[in-house]
Amino acid sequence: MPDRRVGTLDNPGSARQVSVYENSKGYYIKLDGLREKLHGSTRWTTTSGVEMKGRTQHVQQPPATWSEDAWDDDGLALAIAASLADAAPAAYEPAVPMEEEPAADVAPPAAPPAAADEATSRTCAICLTNPSVMLMRRCNHLCACEGCAQRLVGRPCCICRRVVTAVERVYF
Repeated sequence: MPDRRVGTLDNPGSARQVSVYENSKGYYIKLDGLREKLHGSTRWTTTSGVEMKGRTQHVQQPPATWSEDAWDDDGLALAIAASLADAAPAAYEPAVPMEEEPAADVAPPAAPPAAADEATSRTCAICLTNPSVMLMRRCNHLCACEGCAQRLVGRPCCICRRVVTAVERVYF
């Protein structure tokens, strides 16, 4: 014979179970009321497929300025590049015309900028004394000397913070 103390939704069972059942039923009624205030009905889905189609139609159609080939990756990149190319000339024009000054008696720089950048980029980014000759594997940054690079294996790269899996010596 089944135990009468165990209740179901049709037969709640004990008085305590009836009380819990009535409370939960009250919460469901309150939730339906809130859902109705929020959405206008107690149902989450619409009964009319036409109504749903009208609501989602703007999502399915691309913007009018984009072509059909803009929806794949290459087409999207081309469409963005074309829209940027159209806007680029206006972005580089100054709002106020600048007055030109004659470049008289301008001395050339002592060292070419490329040589200065090359000298600073070839020093170790960690100790700043030794030349950087080690290539970080995973990110391919050439930024550390041999001693510092060995300590970076398994740790984040000092440039991009990706984990360095291995290092390789680069010969110039």
